[in-house]
Amino acid sequence: MDIEDNVSSSHSTRHEITPHPHWSYDVFLSFRGEDTRKSFVDHLYTSLHEKGIHAFRDDVELRRGKSISPELLNAIEKSRFAVVIFSKNYADSWWCLEELTKIIECNKQRGQTLIPVFYSVAPSVVRKQEESYGEAFAKHEENLKGSDERNKIQRWRDALKDAASISGFDVQHMEDGHESRCIRQIALTILKRLGRVRPKVADHLVGIEPHVQNVISMMNLHSEADVRIIGIWGMGGIGKSTIARAVFDQLQEEFEGSCFLDNVREVSTKSGLQPLSEKMISDTLKESKDNLYTSTSFLMSRLSYKRVMVVLDDVDNDEQIDYLAGKHEWFGAGSRIIITTRNRQLLLSHGVDHVYEVSPLGSNEALMLFNKFAFKGGEPEGDFSDLALQVVQCAWGLPLALKVLGSFLHKRSKAEWKSELKRLKEIPHDDVIGKLKLSIDALSDLDKQILLDIACFFKAKRREPVTRKLLAFGFKPEIGVPVLIQRSLLSISDDDRFQMHDLVQETAWYMVRHGHPREKFSRLWVPDDICDVMSKKSGTGAIEGIILAYSEKQKMNLGSQALNGMENLRLLKIQNAYFRKGPSYLPNELQWLSWHNFPSTSLPQDFAGEKLVGLKLIHGQISQLWPEDKLLQRVN
Repeated sequence: MDIEDNVSSSHSTRHEITPHPHWSYDVFLSFRGEDTRKSFVDHLYTSLHEKGIHAFRDDVELRRGKSISPELLNAIEKSRFAVVIFSKNYADSWWCLEELTKIIECNKQRGQTLIPVFYSVAPSVVRKQEESYGEAFAKHEENLKGSDERNKIQRWRDALKDAASISGFDVQHMEDGHESRCIRQIALTILKRLGRVRPKVADHLVGIEPHVQNVISMMNLHSEADVRIIGIWGMGGIGKSTIARAVFDQLQEEFEGSCFLDNVREVSTKSGLQPLSEKMISDTLKESKDNLYTSTSFLMSRLSYKRVMVVLDDVDNDEQIDYLAGKHEWFGAGSRIIITTRNRQLLLSHGVDHVYEVSPLGSNEALMLFNKFAFKGGEPEGDFSDLALQVVQCAWGLPLALKVLGSFLHKRSKAEWKSELKRLKEIPHDDVIGKLKLSIDALSDLDKQILLDIACFFKAKRREPVTRKLLAFGFKPEIGVPVLIQRSLLSISDDDRFQMHDLVQETAWYMVRHGHPREKFSRLWVPDDICDVMSKKSGTGAIEGIILAYSEKQKMNLGSQALNGMENLRLLKIQNAYFRKGPSYLPNELQWLSWHNFPSTSLPQDFAGEKLVGLKLIHGQISQLWPEDKLLQRVN
């Protein structure tokens, strides 16, 4: 029988157990401080904390007098698990023995799970109270001779016998005596009992489970001697990131460190590779960002001693892999690296161990996923059944397309279904962007503006400050954002940031660059595009927003007339773009202005600023906004 099985069956059946007690802590740690506080217990507590397990470790200050403090009694009663570390001198402490007696009581009457850990002492020594335990009880017998408290000794003996009879962890005889590995096993055992390891794939992720199991099989987790790099390859929108995330969620707690790097392609384009490297080091080594001043090479070398799991999501060039996961030997034995990409050759050229190709959903699974969004989990009726089948055939088995099309057609009439189906059939089979564009085109003008702004400027940004900007622009995000979420075009992350699938973003980019006249180059965020437009001065009147953020190593050199002609510009954010002179022109339509290192001592005199809602000018030369005072009623 596995340790986990024995632990889970350790509750006594001889006493009535209080059903479903309210637990304040996941784990109570009972230990002899002089033996283990700064060694085994400290490492165990840290491991539990890193895995999100709420453990109570008593402070020396709580031990006063000869009675267990109410705080400790309450902590024991309110803990779902009690981990008792039996060390050589555990029985010397009457306090530890009193704790153990209370733990045994809670185990029998409150359903608490007891996990004994035998550290430098054999289970039989504890159970039979021999050697150091026998000597400890001889002292207790002598000290309590003739005392009214002498009856405690038999309760202590019974508690030790009961606890040591439960199958637990014998540190000396597990994992070849490696304490760190034993600690990891203890933490994983508790996690499994808490139900936090190997979560099932969510029900709404139709058809993902087989892919997840196939990838896990390729990872060969039973082999801890080697490092494996697994590639997940497939076209955009087919579910690569979803599969990688599901695998990561199921396995991350089984590693000493883990990190999921989202959107490597997009983040590296905007901010370079250094922030991604820092996040990987911070997450896997449990280093705070304040400690990342140490050389990257030194910190990376520490990874070679750690068994970690890292996911590089949406990689699109060699440099990204070379910088973040260039060689197997960068990582400790047993590490597993997953790379998702649309470029199979990229994986092959870097010698990944296995490449998993994600195939489109089968017809039944595709129909099931589509129905979840088109009919909100129900089944189509009448003519809608045949229409649903035709739409599914046009979606080419791509989960993203099925979700977006299903959400778009929800509650629409048969005539609208037929009209949409006709347009879908006119689009080439593999033109996913063309199909997504139909759903975006069907949005109201304000909702479309919200989507385009988020796709070009605000993806992965926090919702609250972005919402303030959208409100300032008059886009009514309180109505539009829920609509975009309902249409499966936008989502909100757990940390309250705007997110969207990269194919939805690419579709929005396409519309901005090549779409209708109103949207063509209405937004600029790519430095090369900005240089081209500003130098040629073509189409500048259509520009509504510019965000130019260069890294310190590549600053754009612009002239004072770079913004001339942009009379419809409402959003301008400049960072690390060097202007030879301050701008001679700012449009009066400007509502949000943020400029790092503003190059002039004041704003252009002709700029009224009456529509400004947000103004941020830092680390620049500005000494006054205008030579003469102006009243700005809306600025914050």
